Amino acid sequence: MLGNSKKSRRRTIRVKMTSPEATLTVTNDFQGLDEALFKIVAMNCVFGGEMNYPGIFAHEKPCFGCNMNTSILADYFDAASNRWETLLTSPWELTFNASRSPQTRQQSKRMSTTFDIESSSCHVSFSEHFLVNVGAASRMWSVYSGATKQATALVEKSAKDDSSKRRLSRSMAAHCPRVCHL
Repeated sequence: MLGNSKKSRRRTIRVKMTSPEATLTVTNDFQGLDEALFKIVAMNCVFGGEMNYPGIFAHEKPCFGCNMNTSILADYFDAASNRWETLLTSPWELTFNASRSPQTRQQSKRMSTTFDIESSSCHVSFSEHFLVNVGAASRMWSVYSGATKQATALVEKSAKDDSSKRRLSRSMAAHCPRVCHL
């Protein structure tokens, strides 16, 4: 009876990850100065997830479940004192859970998707220098993206074929913020 069997075999993929510490540092390099803005550190990050796929002949839909728990720390660079200062005064605890599976409360073929985020209070402390640095980086990004859009528009108007458009667009977009004045 093996040839006539349409019994579904579910395939399951499980992932587990633990990271004691991961750091992301954001810098402002628009003027070539490599000025640090802030850094975020994820401490004791634990992630787990599972995905179930139905067999070839099954009429079921894929299901998944995942959870993550971490503690976030953050510092900002104070250019006036030339040192890192505390941005988050206490660790920010986050827990995230998500799942997709058949409904269990009612007899239904519908799938149920849930997302749950739990967070402790986020306590922030910063100086006016931090706000000035972030504002300056934002204005520099606006100038850069505006110049890039102008360069791309100029290339679109003047290039004859697609390959020269791509080549000219990359070249002008890379150099325009340095030489174009808006």
